[in-house]
Amino acid sequence: MSLKLVEIKALIEECRVILCKAKVTAFDRVGQRTYQIGFSKNKQQFLLLLCLQDPFLRFHLSTSTKVPLKPDEVTKSAQVLLGTVLQSIELINDDRIVSWDFGLYLLVTEFFSKKPNLFLLENQKIIASLNSTQSTEYAPPPKPDYVPTELSPVTSHDIEVRYQELEEKTHFLEIKNRMRNVLSARLKRLHKRLRGCLHEIERFSQWPEIHQEGLLIQSNLYRIHKGMPEISVEDWSHDSQLKVIPLDLRKEPHDIAEERFHLAKKWHQALPSRENLRKELEGGIQHHQTLFKTLEKIESPEELEKFSESVRMPQAPLPEKRKPPQEKRQPYHIYHSAKGLPIFVGRTAKDNEDLTFRFAQGNDWWLHVHGVAGSHVILRAEKGKDPDSVSIQDACQLAIYHSKARNKMEGEVAVTQRKYVSRLGKQVGKVQLSKHKVMYVKLDSECIKRLRGSALPNKTPSLPS
Repeated sequence: MSLKLVEIKALIEECRVILCKAKVTAFDRVGQRTYQIGFSKNKQQFLLLLCLQDPFLRFHLSTSTKVPLKPDEVTKSAQVLLGTVLQSIELINDDRIVSWDFGLYLLVTEFFSKKPNLFLLENQKIIASLNSTQSTEYAPPPKPDYVPTELSPVTSHDIEVRYQELEEKTHFLEIKNRMRNVLSARLKRLHKRLRGCLHEIERFSQWPEIHQEGLLIQSNLYRIHKGMPEISVEDWSHDSQLKVIPLDLRKEPHDIAEERFHLAKKWHQALPSRENLRKELEGGIQHHQTLFKTLEKIESPEELEKFSESVRMPQAPLPEKRKPPQEKRQPYHIYHSAKGLPIFVGRTAKDNEDLTFRFAQGNDWWLHVHGVAGSHVILRAEKGKDPDSVSIQDACQLAIYHSKARNKMEGEVAVTQRKYVSRLGKQVGKVQLSKHKVMYVKLDSECIKRLRGSALPNKTPSLPS
């Protein structure tokens, strides 16, 4: 439902009087293919609505401020209009094309029912458009053969009221259609469950026959042996007619009979609950069919809202809130020695395993308190160089501090290179050393205080290469 050409002409005349020589204060996207431009003139504020979304194609002065949405490419490009002054408003080719002249920039809106569009031009060059275009210069379509000359007394207020009613009606129909789809989906699920329920009732109703087969097998056990595919017996419940009963080749005859009795009992006990479920499902189907008829008779948003509350219709889904990405937890604390070398200390037994066998390199120095449970410690020196004695002492201090020897304030520390460390059995964190030396260390509180001051507990980087 697009504007008539005579209505467009009338709206242009109204906008000329009010908006010409007004300064642009805002350009926001307020809906799908819908924009709101703020103007200021003589200390008064005005709003112009441009809607390029069928069936709501229109432009008019607006009295209601709409909430800005996330800007699209057109909105971002149109920010160059802020602070500019609207010079003139013209109709192009006596057609549904309106140009808004802002001096250096020109805004062209095409209110065609098929492929409506908006162009932002700078020196006649296209810098943004609502629909994608391969052209760099704007060229209006040919002038129509027939151009009405009469004017329409329509105003922006008339257009705003008209399209507000249209939008409300469209919104009402959209909600009604969504409810219709929900009820249809519910009915479909109920019918599917009912078909499954009826199939089970039909199957479970055969429990007397299954029980009779068990009796027949039991009475003919002397004729049956394991591996027989079937047996023919006289069924006394059906005038001694001959009945062929299939058998399980893998099972003993008495087990086959017991299986028949067990299945018959199970089906017999399950039958009442399936009958109750059938009645419940049939009632649910009838109820939803009634709701469907009630929904079709609803003609007002108020009735629709009450109906929605009474049947607990689902609300439109809210946009998912994305959780901020959490920093990956590293399996170690990181310290720095007095000489600036990084020292990595495992947090748990599993972290010790990862630190030693996944993160550490062969030439890194590996330390662990001797004979006592504690953290693995990795000291990394510059490539091709051994660590200085001060850094080794700092690493020994951390090995004592992060172990059970901490309470004794002293202990022996095994020192070796990572390449001489291997796993011991399958227990996590247990290792064996093919080459190492032992250093006796007394815990130095001042040294630990300095090392803890160099730690990065909340932001531990990866091991440097």
